[in-house]
Amino acid sequence: MEAVWPGLFQLWSARWGDKPHQRSSAVAMTGRTSKRLKDREYYSPKKRFVRLVETGAFNAAHVHAEIFALSTEKRSLTALKLREMLHHWTPVWVNCGGFGQERGQSSVLVEALRSRSVSVRHARAIAEELVLNWGADVAASYGDGMKPLCVASARGFPEAVRFLLDLGCDASVKSTGTFMVKKKAFKGTHDAHEWAVVMYHGELAAGTAERELRNLKQCIELTKPKGSHSCSFCRG
Repeated sequence: MEAVWPGLFQLWSARWGDKPHQRSSAVAMTGRTSKRLKDREYYSPKKRFVRLVETGAFNAAHVHAEIFALSTEKRSLTALKLREMLHHWTPVWVNCGGFGQERGQSSVLVEALRSRSVSVRHARAIAEELVLNWGADVAASYGDGMKPLCVASARGFPEAVRFLLDLGCDASVKSTGTFMVKKKAFKGTHDAHEWAVVMYHGELAAGTAERELRNLKQCIELTKPKGSHSCSFCRG
């Protein structure tokens, strides 16, 4: 739990941490911790906070599983479906990958944008739902280290990219990850602009018609470094 929210945990520990000297008299008199003392510890603000974090992390893992199930069943994920999911599993810590994070799970925002169940027309609405209504952090990276802006750019979601850039996301920050194009994996460490370019050339090499890549082209233009009129990386 400390790894999920280190700052908050330290803050709560400093305020409501265990104080052995307060329990010593009761333990010395009875030889054991009384039920009343145990109940007081169980319902203490610190313990309630810890249980809330653990529950929210487990529920985040359930949300990840439902998003993954939609992609395997080839059903679309919309902002309305995501809102229903989150309300069903509340409380949900949307900025962590749950206790499955060691298996590479990321925040709910990253997982939603990366899911194959999300289409171009729903990507921005999903990002807005998570950021504006659920407090998703657009600058943080979890799990495998992918940031939301890099995921949206690599997937070819121009409206989601525009929304994240308007919120102040830095397009020059690099992220390490893997994306698939027709069973071929593209791994690397790139910024948002470079990811869009990599996926653009990957789709072309896989036989995708150039007219179908207009969304990736928009992402390339949106994330292009300021002051550059042409991108040599794009030509490569």
